[in-house]
Amino acid sequence: MRKRLKKNSKKFTNEDLDLIYNAVEEYIQENQKLCSVKDISEIVNISTTKTRDILNYLVEFDKLSIAYKKPSETTIYIPKYMYDEILQLQHKPKWLSKYSFESKSQKLKDIEKLRKEINEFEIIERLLYGSGEPLEESVTFCLKQLGFENVTHHKNKGEHDISFIYEDKTYLLELEGTKRQGTKKKILQLRGWIDTAIDNDFDLDKIKGIYVINPYKNIDPSKREDPLTKHAKRYLKQYGYKFFTTVFLFNTIKEVLESKIKKEEAILKILKGEDINYGKR
Repeated sequence: MRKRLKKNSKKFTNEDLDLIYNAVEEYIQENQKLCSVKDISEIVNISTTKTRDILNYLVEFDKLSIAYKKPSETTIYIPKYMYDEILQLQHKPKWLSKYSFESKSQKLKDIEKLRKEINEFEIIERLLYGSGEPLEESVTFCLKQLGFENVTHHKNKGEHDISFIYEDKTYLLELEGTKRQGTKKKILQLRGWIDTAIDNDFDLDKIKGIYVINPYKNIDPSKREDPLTKHAKRYLKQYGYKFFTTVFLFNTIKEVLESKIKKEEAILKILKGEDINYGKR
């Protein structure tokens, strides 16, 4: 939240207010759908009653809006700025094009071109704070930009997150965006995908695993600590998997875009990954 709210009779702490607001925003971004009181209560581990009270308090002070509400049914919440943007999207009738200004058409084309360019920068910037499917989409985009072949974003829950081919090897990637360090959980999950691929007749020497993580995603990248727990490091070494943070990927593609390194060098950096012991960037 950008600013503090006024004092309230229920004596909610600013930490509680920020926690609930951020949970609503992150839930929508990560799940691509709106959230209920129950959803937020489970995320923040606060009672449903208190969560509802805080949500309604945030509505009262125009930080959240209610997207849907019916007596005896679930109430759906959304950040106020998102709600306002939705309301501004008004359907235009087809016949309106007959009354369009000539100069407007060219300006719209210019705007669309700029919007596309800006969107690509924002996709890359999402590497620094994203999680879930939006983060997976950003990593997929960046790998394609760097020149990896057959980059595929696997959206089904029963699959690894991303795969690509380099020379004669197939790489399986498991991604995670978290407020903490990366643990062994995702690495063990990656091991499962590798085993499944081998069961499906992939050559053991031609299938590789990479763990990609955005640790401490809400903290300035320059202030983040070691991205991996000691158990995560142990399992990465044991299975021979590579790892890199999305900050590392961000810095790499930034170097390419600024013509400091060539794409071929960037590809080799990504394949080598980061130092498991120190998580150097």
